[in-house]
Amino acid sequence: MSSCFLKVKNLRKSYGLVHVLDGMNFQMEPKERIVVIGPSGSGKSTLLRCIMGLEKIDNGRIEFEGARYIEARESRRKDNLVDTTVRAKVGMVFQHYTLFPHLTVLGNLVLAPVRARGENRASATDRAMQLLKRLGLENRANDYPGMLSGGQKQRVAIARALLLDPKIMLFDEVTSALDPELVAEVEGLMLELAEQKMSMMIVTHDMWFAKRIATRVIFCADGHIVEDAPPAKIFSDPTEPRTADFLKKVLHVDTIS
Repeated sequence: MSSCFLKVKNLRKSYGLVHVLDGMNFQMEPKERIVVIGPSGSGKSTLLRCIMGLEKIDNGRIEFEGARYIEARESRRKDNLVDTTVRAKVGMVFQHYTLFPHLTVLGNLVLAPVRARGENRASATDRAMQLLKRLGLENRANDYPGMLSGGQKQRVAIARALLLDPKIMLFDEVTSALDPELVAEVEGLMLELAEQKMSMMIVTHDMWFAKRIATRVIFCADGHIVEDAPPAKIFSDPTEPRTADFLKKVLHVDTIS
């Protein structure tokens, strides 16, 4: 039997005395779109940051395509073991764009392929322009981030991650800082990626979008996975009372029909 795409084993992460991730375990198959939901402080964003290698884990390991990717050492004083060749296959988009304001849209896209991967600038520029054209942003290539709307900035941030050809995309509350009228264009792009069978993990407070894009939903609370099921099950007939209580509070209805 082939190994799974992504495996998280006994993942623990604390900030001081606060256990943000408390022995988390799950695995993911290729082309799955896992949406992680839960109350604030339940460890959702920290989970994504750990998978991206941006946060040091205290215990456990993360495997990717059957190989060790990130593993905690016995001594917490030492850094994690991280396979950087595997990390290059993981793309992440954040809530606040993280675009370089002094670079144009095109400059933001080609920076990592040229600097980090040694790609020829002409090749990277050609690929970037093709991607911008596909995303309807070709005419903004020479604009600076300050000249863009929030939705355009977030689409550029997604394009920048995609240009590195990731095998999985992590999205951390990418629409929460946007005005409501701009949310649809970013969510529309993510739905297009879903149609192309991109593997994704998404943290969002938008339950309606979660139902549309997810193949699977994980509900977290207090650093634990409380429930893990297809969206139809989670949103219409959750098994765990805590899941049902959370959905009632955020939706003000019993279920999403």
